[in-house]
Amino acid sequence: MEQIKSYIQTQGGYILHLDSSCEGDSPKLTSSIDEISEFVLQSAKLKSENETDLVEFLISLKDQFGLPHAVITDMGKGMLKSVNKVFPDCPHYICHFHFLSMIGKLLFEEENNVLRKGLSKAGVSGKLKAVKRELENKYGRSFLDKIFQDLGKTGQITAENQSPEPLVYSLIYWILDYSSAGNGYGFPFDRSYLEFYFRLQKAFKQIEKLLSLFPYDSKQTKIIWSVHKCMFEITNDKKLRLIVKHYQTKVEVFEKLRRALRVAPQENHRGLSDLGISGSAKELKAIEKAVDNFDQYLAGKIAMSKNKVMQNSFQLVQKRMDKYHTMLLSRPIEVEIKGKKRLIFINRTNNIIEQHFRVFSYSHQRITGNGSMKKILTTMHPSTPLVMNLKNKNYVRLIFGNEHKIALKFAQVDVLKVREDVNNKNTNKFSLSKKFKKMVREKGFLDKLFIAFEKQSMYTRFA
Repeated sequence: MEQIKSYIQTQGGYILHLDSSCEGDSPKLTSSIDEISEFVLQSAKLKSENETDLVEFLISLKDQFGLPHAVITDMGKGMLKSVNKVFPDCPHYICHFHFLSMIGKLLFEEENNVLRKGLSKAGVSGKLKAVKRELENKYGRSFLDKIFQDLGKTGQITAENQSPEPLVYSLIYWILDYSSAGNGYGFPFDRSYLEFYFRLQKAFKQIEKLLSLFPYDSKQTKIIWSVHKCMFEITNDKKLRLIVKHYQTKVEVFEKLRRALRVAPQENHRGLSDLGISGSAKELKAIEKAVDNFDQYLAGKIAMSKNKVMQNSFQLVQKRMDKYHTMLLSRPIEVEIKGKKRLIFINRTNNIIEQHFRVFSYSHQRITGNGSMKKILTTMHPSTPLVMNLKNKNYVRLIFGNEHKIALKFAQVDVLKVREDVNNKNTNKFSLSKKFKKMVREKGFLDKLFIAFEKQSMYTRFA
């Protein structure tokens, strides 16, 4: 420990990130990471994340490594209280991602639950999947792929295809692929049920137009009527439509704060592995200004809102903004390293430790083939997460002196063989080509699809 403490001091001190992980009624695995060195400093298994247990853990950290420059945590009550008790004079910041997550749930979790239940009650997903499976069994992959290749190249279909069924299949596939519209951040950043509802509405409007293009009560029209029937109830539910309208209004407020805090940008497609965070004085000033503008914008929304329920939601957000204002806006820390002054910008999220837990969980799954972490969290030694330091070259050099001998021990797993075995287990699963999946997710796919429908209807009429 003395070696690590000395190294940390030569780096100008440490910035402490804290978090806990558990599954079900397993113990709380609490870990601490230094943002500067990226060393896992200490870990422990606690009965709960209450103030008493966490205070003991933090005192141990303090005794071993001294006072940190700053502490970054999530918004758990026990975490906030214990940090304030053990490190009362240290700047304490909350993770912007967790804060936004809390705001999103506060705003529209209720609407999301109502929408989820409405979609479940209508059973629209199950009905569409049943039609999809029926078409897969009828045509098979090779024929469907050929149709999709023609559609992807020119938006046209060949004369040999005398049925709109493959086009209906691609429409259903697009609808059910709604989860791909997210960025991998999870709710409330990714709103899969809302995206599903929007896709149903857009497809339903187009299908109603298609019904007038094809001959009435014909074999060609049967499949279109079948899909129309699947979506009719959910797309014409007036109460649900009002809920969605309120949902959208609240999403606008959430997205404005999301842009202000510059976290988890929508254009990012790397999910939780990259929250789009950078550190500079310019960025911090821009965030501070954007947050002030958001506060003014929110006050205006509250004053102008005629809906009391909506107004109350906005007021709850306003209270949270006021309560955590100073814990959101971090300041760079000036340290002296070997006689030279250096500015350290604090990471505005707890992603460094979240990634630590994800890698730890993924490693367990690869070794055991078991997706559950409950058993390992219950039986593992509390210091097991420290093994993650062996991936840190500076740590290995500091403790072992020779990183090559350590690294060789972790190079025995044949990754390609493991992947091959996993793929072999899924050989009986119906799947389409990657090119098709990519095409379905391209911008403008739906427009191209309905152009093909129109051309198909002309062929059906005059064939």
